[in-house]
Amino acid sequence: MNLKQIIFDMKNMKIKFNVEVNPFKQKVIISTEINNCKYEKTMYYETIDEWNSFEFDNKVFDINFYYDSEFLVSIYPVKKNKVDYTKPYDIILTFKLTD
Repeated sequence: MNLKQIIFDMKNMKIKFNVEVNPFKQKVIISTEINNCKYEKTMYYETIDEWNSFEFDNKVFDINFYYDSEFLVSIYPVKKNKVDYTKPYDIILTFKLTD
């Protein structure tokens, strides 16, 4: 495998996020693996429709928590300080009801 192929593969790899939500504590744990490195971030939300940003592997992401008949989470890439709403990431969403 040459360097061009490695760079192409890295740019086109699909990032998947695991998002664990505790709705009682309004706590969210986001985790993923990028370039064979594991990342995890814990954050708290205050309202049901809230946006936050976070960074893994020098990449910025926006996350939205919202309620539309059910609790939903979306994560989008941010490039040059602009959110790309056309490319949401795949998420495995789980709810944790106890600590």
